[in-house]
Amino acid sequence: MNNIIKQESKNKMTTDFFNEEVNEELDKQNSGYFKFEEGDNLLRIVSGFAWGLKYDFKNSAEGKEKGYPFFRNDDPSIATFRSKLHLSASMVVYDYSAKELKTLSIHQKAILLALRKYSENVKYGVLTGYDITITKTVTSQGTRYPSTIADPKEELSAEIVEALKKVTINLDNAYENKPMIEEIV
Repeated sequence: MNNIIKQESKNKMTTDFFNEEVNEELDKQNSGYFKFEEGDNLLRIVSGFAWGLKYDFKNSAEGKEKGYPFFRNDDPSIATFRSKLHLSASMVVYDYSAKELKTLSIHQKAILLALRKYSENVKYGVLTGYDITITKTVTSQGTRYPSTIADPKEELSAEIVEALKKVTINLDNAYENKPMIEEIV
């Protein structure tokens, strides 16, 4: 099939949709969203939460979750499919592995309950006061988040402070499917 379809470019003939140059550029691009990787995921919450409801594609004919809408809890348009919605918290985090700010949406109950326990604990308190490690494991039985561990309280690092100076955070954008992180120009 590849031999039949050939596209002419200014530089050369190609049958590759993803050549080396495109792949390098694609790898550099950041979606702006935090994705839990298998193993330990170290992050720092740097904003409040935008609480809402997300559509559950897992319980529908559409299949897996992907880019699903985020609704306010009091949105009248959700009445007919409310049973397919999950409580979700969207926030801005600093991703230590990528060394950048990203949007994170959490709907996994185990993670939300662990975060609530830390926020209620007087030794920890406000979730922006310490780093958090969330562990993801994938087995034949499915994906699990067996542990959420908070580090001791500490001030924001200079690296995070500098990153925050370059952006504005708008939590209301979560409800409009727009980026919550906007670069200051």
